[in-house]
Amino acid sequence: ISDVAALKGSVDMNRPEPADPNAWVTSGMDKFPGLRMVDSQLEAARLQRNAARAAHLPTVEVFANYEDGDQATTITEDPASATRTAYGIKVSVPLLAGGSLYAQTKQAALNYAAADYLLENERRTVRQNIRTLYLQVQNDVLNIKARQQSIRSARSALDATQTGYKVGTRNIVEVLDAQQQLYGAERDYANARYDYIINLLTLKYYAGTLNEGDINMLNGWLQG
Repeated sequence: ISDVAALKGSVDMNRPEPADPNAWVTSGMDKFPGLRMVDSQLEAARLQRNAARAAHLPTVEVFANYEDGDQATTITEDPASATRTAYGIKVSVPLLAGGSLYAQTKQAALNYAAADYLLENERRTVRQNIRTLYLQVQNDVLNIKARQQSIRSARSALDATQTGYKVGTRNIVEVLDAQQQLYGAERDYANARYDYIINLLTLKYYAGTLNEGDINMLNGWLQG
């Protein structure tokens, strides 16, 4: 990569909206793709469990048959009209085949319990991630402002040191140290801004609201 667009200096990086973390959690519980996928797995396990339980139930079949035709016992005999009607109910009761039905039912029940545990664990993870990221974004906003103040202070210190060097009260080492402090403050400021972007997009990802508009917003923050 030979050319990377930098962030504009005039980008307003504000606290996440809505300002209520519970609203972000509610959104994540409803829209986070990973949570919806695990919920679908739980539903599939539930259907498999019910199907395994149904294998123990008796099955009932209702049948009916009607025949109407001509029938003769010999070639020379005139055919006679014959009608036959049959109907009834057939009941089948499954028997234990070496415990296989019981084992299948138990396995399906355990699979459902495991899927239910995974869903609850995923909910807790998403809820915790959202709350942590929400607080992190808020801290990033404060950190960005603090880093801006650090840059102003470091630049003022460098100006004072350079002035002292010109009049002979400071040496070159002190000037280099002041420059290093300024570059460090600028680096920390840049890192704080990138941390804000990453944490904000990750927060929206877990809330299930990350969309193309957020990418366009980020593109608008870049120079060039």
